[in-house]
Amino acid sequence: MADWPAITSMLEQAGLPTADLAQSRPEFTVLADAETLIGIGALEYFGDIALLRSVAIAADRRHQGLGAELLAHIERRALERGAGQLVLLTQSVDRFFARHGYVPIPRASAPAPIQNTAEFRSLCPDSAVCMTKRL
Repeated sequence: MADWPAITSMLEQAGLPTADLAQSRPEFTVLADAETLIGIGALEYFGDIALLRSVAIAADRRHQGLGAELLAHIERRALERGAGQLVLLTQSVDRFFARHGYVPIPRASAPAPIQNTAEFRSLCPDSAVCMTKRL
């Protein structure tokens, strides 16, 4: 990650967890314009399943289709790495993910490796919506 401070700042501004990033080491995808960070998203791989996390677009660049563009790129990367299913937790953008084919599932039905992540165990509240998509 070339600009770790900018990435963590964007995550914090979006209210997304950063406490476990050093340990979980997700693979980040960065969307930038010249030297400005516009969007980020990350995947944590567990065999053919991946945890989609840390998806954010800069506040001044939202509602321009950049989130959909970034998500499509992340999904292609997941497929290239052999992931056939993505799972995520969200507190506020479940409608965005639903428009892109993600469906809500009971948190307890998420695959065990995903449930064992810090994001599932402690970083995201129980009120977060769990969603999944088969790629």
